[in-house]
Amino acid sequence: MAEGYKSADVPDLEWWINQITQGIAFRKKYAYEEKWSTWRSWNRGQFQRGQIPDNIYFKFIRSLVPRTYFRNPSIAISATKPGLDYFLLSKLLERVDNKLMDHMGIKGQMKSAVLKATMFGTGFIFRGYGSEFAHTPIDITTQEPDAGTRKMRNRVEYNDLIRDNQPWALDTHPGSVIFPAYTPNVHAARWVCQEIIRSRDDVLDDPRLENKDGLEQAMKGQKAGKLIASGMDDRTRSGIRLWVVRDKKTGLVFVLAPYTPNGIPNTMVKPMFLEEDKLQRNGRLPCYPLIFNEDDEQCWGVPDSIIIEPQQYEINEINTQIRSHRRVLLKKFLYQRGMVDPDELDKLLADDNVNIGIAVQDVTAVRPMEAGGLPPGLVEGKQLINQNVQELLGLGVNQFGEYAPGSADRSATETQVVNQASQIRTDERRDAGADLITDLITDMNDDITEYWGEEMLADVAGPAGVPIWIKFQPELLRNASWDVKVDPDSSVPLTKQYKEQKAQQVYATLYGKNQSANPEELTRWYLSEMYGTEADSIIMNPAMNTTPQNPMSLPQAMQHIQQLPQSARAAVGQPQGNVVPGPGAVRR
Repeated sequence: MAEGYKSADVPDLEWWINQITQGIAFRKKYAYEEKWSTWRSWNRGQFQRGQIPDNIYFKFIRSLVPRTYFRNPSIAISATKPGLDYFLLSKLLERVDNKLMDHMGIKGQMKSAVLKATMFGTGFIFRGYGSEFAHTPIDITTQEPDAGTRKMRNRVEYNDLIRDNQPWALDTHPGSVIFPAYTPNVHAARWVCQEIIRSRDDVLDDPRLENKDGLEQAMKGQKAGKLIASGMDDRTRSGIRLWVVRDKKTGLVFVLAPYTPNGIPNTMVKPMFLEEDKLQRNGRLPCYPLIFNEDDEQCWGVPDSIIIEPQQYEINEINTQIRSHRRVLLKKFLYQRGMVDPDELDKLLADDNVNIGIAVQDVTAVRPMEAGGLPPGLVEGKQLINQNVQELLGLGVNQFGEYAPGSADRSATETQVVNQASQIRTDERRDAGADLITDLITDMNDDITEYWGEEMLADVAGPAGVPIWIKFQPELLRNASWDVKVDPDSSVPLTKQYKEQKAQQVYATLYGKNQSANPEELTRWYLSEMYGTEADSIIMNPAMNTTPQNPMSLPQAMQHIQQLPQSARAAVGQPQGNVVPGPGAVRR
């Protein structure tokens, strides 16, 4: 019998509560959770009253995040089995994946995950299928249940990024994720627990949850917030805390509701949900971590925030000292004893009084005192701290969007070397994001082939770029294997002028000089990059006679492509010869 279970599929609730409690303490210690509120306040521009901050924390966040997440990520899929049928299926799946990434809002979710990984050390994306709280697909349909009547709906889910019977991927706050205590890395974790806060009414109305009698008894005479096991925080609204546990050892997923009936903390009667976890794919949990600074002993990443925290405190103190010195310099004066009334002196020293008159007995007995300037060490200290932060983050002044002192004297070669050194560390972060998306899409495709029962409709590029619309059943993908690759865009903003220059260079290099380049497709791409040019109205298009309303079947598409001449087949992108699996192929 597996540890943590009383029988084959009955969890030992006391054992799991103890393990999850230890996991929470483990996260609080090694993820520096007690400092999260301070870092969050800095990102919001909130500092202690009386301080004059120089918010280098916000500056580094706004410099790193846009350079790390993918503005327009795309998926490239190649079949690892030879044959035209597998080639076409790979291209169809590629089109489906890229469209789903837009529908799922992957760019926005990755941006949020990058922000949390930068601030708190670890970001997470959780994968699902169908409705948000269908913790595993168990029914014919995975759409959200409706607990209402024919006249009025009663929804229990509200996330508009989730669609019925389709995959989804959502960013999850690290404060809602729990791993076993002392887990060395996420891949080695036996289980993961996700904390979810749901309103009382939604929990009671959700037909997917069972064993709610004990929960209702605990609610009598109590506010909903009192049912939450751990302390309230800024992220927690009034509701019920649920623990969703996914166990790799047994392949089960179950939902616990820790509450406090009769004064006994963290007790419950039975699991509210328990099923086989069909979202565990390729030996992985449906939880994808994003870590930029790995720790050598435990699974939680080292936050960038903890690295620059001392510099933020120090530069705030220097700014406050500069303000104090400036005030002293402006208010130093000499007066003869007894010539200025104390009440008049208070007016002069008040911070919020301007354009006031000061009464003195003898104006000649009062004169200003010449004082020195600001201590140069304070200004130098600020410059040293800013330089230290740039070295820690691997960013120069130019990467913060500013000109470096004496930048006019820098040579182009020196500037390129500095930029390359900075780009190495940025690329390492982007590579971690690419690995996350690759694992996510690989597992998501397995979900599609198993649970997507509807007929798919997608288009592939035909001769001269004309799309061929093809309909097919997802079950055809089950016996195939793929090599999934993420093609991130450049972090440098691509202007229209830059695209036109790049298109001119590629066109001049390839047209008529490279036998493998298709002239028609090259010309079409070149014209599409030119501002104000309609490529489709200039280049003659061969009629394919396919539309979304009148698509081809997969066998028809294969027969059509096989009958094309060699040049047209190259335009479609059909590989010549057999396709052999690459070293990074994903096999099932």
